[in-house]
Amino acid sequence: MPSLSPLRSLALALLVSLGAGCNARERTAAPLPDASASAPSASVAFSASAPAPELGYLDPPARAPAPVASVPVVSWVWKTYRGDGFTALFPGEPKVTVLPAEEDKVGYTEARVEVPGGQVSFAAGFSEHSKEEVAKAETFLDEHVTTPRRGTTEVLTKRSITLSSGQPGRVVILRRNISGTPLRVYSRLHLVGLRLYSLIVSTLDVGGIGEDVAKRFMDSFKVQ
Repeated sequence: MPSLSPLRSLALALLVSLGAGCNARERTAAPLPDASASAPSASVAFSASAPAPELGYLDPPARAPAPVASVPVVSWVWKTYRGDGFTALFPGEPKVTVLPAEEDKVGYTEARVEVPGGQVSFAAGFSEHSKEEVAKAETFLDEHVTTPRRGTTEVLTKRSITLSSGQPGRVVILRRNISGTPLRVYSRLHLVGLRLYSLIVSTLDVGGIGEDVAKRFMDSFKVQ
């Protein structure tokens, strides 16, 4: 198995937390056809609402990533990605993967961009839930916001948020360290109808992107 960058390791650790309480058998992500109309892509992690990634990636070894030239923020080209029921600005073409629903797991769909050089990653994903599960929206959100279990975590910000269209959500900013590399994670969770959306930006805690760049991505999110 190839070595993974610290940001990729973090994103996978967040997905592990997404799958907390789910059956731990392997699942294979199937690629989804490109849904973007114009060449367009982790809240904490979210507990038992979405499945875990493939088991082979749950505990990647802490290895230094191969050196790759970082792409300056000023040279990023932001384009609108049109996903299933939402739009968002990504600094590049997203890779879209789907973990299909199974008997004991909800499905999870994600669009992700990893900027070359390990500087930052952007992800927008969603899972579907029943009317009974989301009947009490605020309680549902609180129950599905949890800090990752691996490494060390410091919660810098945690608060409620509401979309302009009125749907409730949560904002969480974390300082994380899972492999000796301090990272900062900007995240938002939105409950729209029966769908739980998660937005995650992972970057280096020192030398990474500023909060204004993460906010541009987060604020660009719109439901259709």
